[in-house]
Amino acid sequence: MAAKKTRKSVLELLRLSVVAIIQQPIIILPFCVWAFIQLLTLEILYFAPRFPLSVFFAPLIKKLYAETFLHYPFNFVLLPKLFHYVKLFLDFFLEGFLIASSMVIVSHVNSEKRIDFKGAVRKAKPQYVHILVGTLIIALVVAFWGVIFELLQSRAMQIRSDQGAYFLLKRVILEGGPYFNFLVTIFIKALFIYLFVVIVLENRKVFRALGVNFRLLRDSFFFMLGVVGIPMFFYLPVLFLRNNVAAVASDSFPSLRAWVIVLSILVLVVIDAVIYTAATSFYLYRQEGK
Repeated sequence: MAAKKTRKSVLELLRLSVVAIIQQPIIILPFCVWAFIQLLTLEILYFAPRFPLSVFFAPLIKKLYAETFLHYPFNFVLLPKLFHYVKLFLDFFLEGFLIASSMVIVSHVNSEKRIDFKGAVRKAKPQYVHILVGTLIIALVVAFWGVIFELLQSRAMQIRSDQGAYFLLKRVILEGGPYFNFLVTIFIKALFIYLFVVIVLENRKVFRALGVNFRLLRDSFFFMLGVVGIPMFFYLPVLFLRNNVAAVASDSFPSLRAWVIVLSILVLVVIDAVIYTAATSFYLYRQEGK
């Protein structure tokens, strides 16, 4: 495992993490469970306009949106939005817990202890409340960025220039939102990269874990920024596809919107598995070096 190797570089740590996942596939199991939950949710929302799910969903969709969105092809226009809202709920209650469970598995693999998914869940379960609070803190930071960026976009809308540097700045801010959010997501992931591993492996309360997280980042933030950023850049083609799918899907292939979400889920399974395996391994390496 990567934690047992000498720190050489970000790329070496990531390579060792990929090797570890291949040799010990159980590491990726929590992320596969998370992907399954998301795909099941997407499938339920896809069939929401059809009986018997329509008994529950159809009145809600009619009231909140319009009856048009119950029918093809407009149901595919609404699907990504519905999935986004439901996923926010799932992210809060499940994603952080499953990430923490994966960190338990990496820890046991590094120490050559026997571990299974149920055992990892049992180990993480007593810290569930602290994981939830940690997830909430991260979500508040993300929301704070969202408020700042909305203010920035509102300011950009007031730019009247139709050429020159100010016009270019306006276009970058208004059209580059998803890519700014992508970069900020990388930054925030790196900023809290040790939080869950400290909560679940050291059994720390969330605010003490935050202190340990930031203390560890004092001499490793840019290193961890690379650990998070390099795998995340493999998501850029999917992000580009998601941002441009409307032009293709609206005319010729409406269901492409759903398939892009599926692709996004599957790609992020691999990316997140590599990131958190590398982060946990590096944390364990640091602990062994004390």
